[in-house]
Amino acid sequence: MSAQRVVPIAAFRALHALVLVLYVVEICLTFLLGAVHIYSSLPIANALVVTFGVSQRLLLPSGIIYTSISLLLIIDVMQLRPTRAVDSVKTALRLLSKPAMSSRCQSALWRRFYQAITLPRTLWRALFGLDGLFGLHGRHFEAAFRVREVLEIALQTYQLYYLSRSVAAAWINHLAVSIIVVNCVGVAVLEQLPGLHARQRRLVHMLLDMVLDVGYAVVLPLCITLPFLQEFEWAKGRVSYALWMDDAWNANAVASLRQLLVSSPLDLVSSVLPHVSFLGALSSLKQLLPRIHASRTQSHAPVALGSVINAFEPRQPTVNDLIGVSRSAIESSRRCSRQRILAAIVHVLLFAWAGAVLAMHLDAQHVPTAVGCRRQLRAWRDLHGRNSAPVAFCSVMQINCRKDGLSGAASELTGRLEMVDRSILTKLVFSHCPALEIPPILAEFHQMTGIETYNCTLTSWSHDAPLTRKKHPGLTMIWILFTDMASFPPALLRDDLPPLFNNFVIHGSNLTELPDALGSLWSALQLEWFALEHTAVSVVPPSLGLLHTQALQLLSNRITEVPDSLLLTLSGLHTLWLSGNPLERLPTSIGSLESSVTELRVEDTAVSSAPEWLVEWLAASRDVSLFGSPVCGSLPTVLAARACGQSLGTSRGSLPLDLLVDQRAL
Repeated sequence: MSAQRVVPIAAFRALHALVLVLYVVEICLTFLLGAVHIYSSLPIANALVVTFGVSQRLLLPSGIIYTSISLLLIIDVMQLRPTRAVDSVKTALRLLSKPAMSSRCQSALWRRFYQAITLPRTLWRALFGLDGLFGLHGRHFEAAFRVREVLEIALQTYQLYYLSRSVAAAWINHLAVSIIVVNCVGVAVLEQLPGLHARQRRLVHMLLDMVLDVGYAVVLPLCITLPFLQEFEWAKGRVSYALWMDDAWNANAVASLRQLLVSSPLDLVSSVLPHVSFLGALSSLKQLLPRIHASRTQSHAPVALGSVINAFEPRQPTVNDLIGVSRSAIESSRRCSRQRILAAIVHVLLFAWAGAVLAMHLDAQHVPTAVGCRRQLRAWRDLHGRNSAPVAFCSVMQINCRKDGLSGAASELTGRLEMVDRSILTKLVFSHCPALEIPPILAEFHQMTGIETYNCTLTSWSHDAPLTRKKHPGLTMIWILFTDMASFPPALLRDDLPPLFNNFVIHGSNLTELPDALGSLWSALQLEWFALEHTAVSVVPPSLGLLHTQALQLLSNRITEVPDSLLLTLSGLHTLWLSGNPLERLPTSIGSLESSVTELRVEDTAVSSAPEWLVEWLAASRDVSLFGSPVCGSLPTVLAARACGQSLGTSRGSLPLDLLVDQRAL
């Protein structure tokens, strides 16, 4: 027998350490994903879920699945190389689990109970364990491996399609495509490696699959999310206002962080499968280590080169094992022939699949761009065949009428929007349009989440261009900034606005009145923000009391009085800002809002007296600012110092709109 080259014992320890590190990384990631999904399913995270536009009904099941995988990994890693502490815990559990009495009945019950709780593990080992039917030593390993690879590649391609239509970073899309292409061709290439027999090749296949699973399920999500998490100001619990007001950055952050959350049942399967595959591979490696360790300790010598691969080799055949070999030789030959044919078919399929993925990816690098696009995507073409003509994959678009030589007529804007993919555009800004007519084509952009007008004269926004729950299910915001209009847009006076619509702002307008029916038409909406700022509105319609809004900000208008009934009927209000109005008095009662409102701003008004509820608030050190209002002179010195000492500048407006100036420049 030829002498074997040997490697130091450090090789075994390095493999052991590698497996342990992989366990720790996978445990941390699956636990984090589980925690994020479970947290997102709670009512406290409703605003986050609305922003990301994902299905809330899948969040809790997804969180439970990820957490279960994490727990399975923890249980598995405890058996990797138990320490004395772990051994002590296991011994204690065995002692505690012994029946208190040794009767035959109790022993039988205990056996049944033990068999019941260990049945899943027994089935798993019988099917996917190292020596299981589909395990690394199993008879059907190759067939199961190929089926799983085809399924995994198909699901990853599905995710890659949506990744290209949401993440703008080109290098991330290149990385995802590279992982899938290597996954397709890697197996076929390894089949041709010389010097490896079938069982050694199995181990190499499994190791390659683990590397690719780590790349797709760990490295890729980290590359997508880390740049945005680094910008998060953890002490303040938010990102900076400069980034939040940046259209492109905001859209990038939402689209990228959305990749962490499951959005559909198929997406759930696609996201979980690599982790399940990784769990199975790690479990096989874990079972392989004791055999390597036993081989090393029995020989009292360094580990022989190749023992890491050959440790899972079956024992040497005995005479009894050789009996019947001649009878099964023909059957074995036929089975091997069928396996080779199946392998060849799968390899051809995977090579073709890799070619198709590369072709789609290269085609996406040569799409046209749209004038005014602030966030260009290199998206794959629609799988359903729509928009086959060349269109721009733009997710954030600003139509600057003055820069582009447009007046804002509906026909002009329609011509621009026809060149944009309908399923990609999420935010649309009309700026500097002297005669803006919102075009009916707006109804075709079903993925729209926000629409804004800036420094325009709005001449028409009729019912021909509605924003409805059917056409725009994900719409969350409408901002009308520095825009003159003769009346409130008729297209917004309807009771079927998108259900997620929660952010409405009019700032800097010559609008003189709000419709009387506005509150009743919008009463079904769950608003977070209703702001009317720097307008000519002088009367607050009582129907606004029917709104369900967390923040009501009526700033620097011409309002002289807030109806007593308004605050008595509002529900869910946390923030009430009335600064900058010629307001002469506050309502005498605020009803149930006394316990819900956490911020009151009545700065720079004509209010001269404090109602009883306001005095009680000031005495209780509630968050109130009355700076610049005559009422400060009638308050006791202590209360006046608390509520009137410093201006918070709320009369200027609720949004840092100065941060938009550069983005909306002429």
